[in-house]
Amino acid sequence: MANIKQTAESYIGKSVSKAFVTFPLWFTDEQVCVIMNAGRMAGLAQKGFQQPIAAAISYGLLNKEGLFAVVDLGGTFDASVLKISNGTFDIKGRSTDKYLGGEDFDIALLVYLVSDFKRAEAIDLTKIKLALGRLTCVKQLRMQK
Repeated sequence: MANIKQTAESYIGKSVSKAFVTFPLWFTDEQVCVIMNAGRMAGLAQKGFQQPIAAAISYGLLNKEGLFAVVDLGGTFDASVLKISNGTFDIKGRSTDKYLGGEDFDIALLVYLVSDFKRAEAIDLTKIKLALGRLTCVKQLRMQK
């Protein structure tokens, strides 16, 4: 955590003393405690949030009311249902698949695009390494944005 703090300070050119820390919904209390202790040891005053709540806040849902689905297609597949009322968040349900994630969706999309292109143009992109490389490169560039 100290390294992250130092990187942030170098980037913004100011001292960092506060942080919002997010953690996966499936983290145990012990795992959350380890993360929060690491922040304290780095000299950070922190607020900790489960990732679906942090996502809801970042999308401006803090002052909304109702039920919301939050889906995270990162390294794992996480889906949560949040009830937001009077600025409070209540996680009504959640599911995580640690073995299904963003890369799986990228591969499925790549397979779809290759087969669709083959059907439409009668060209098999799997035989053209440069084409597959470019499709993968576009995917990587989009992930950086």
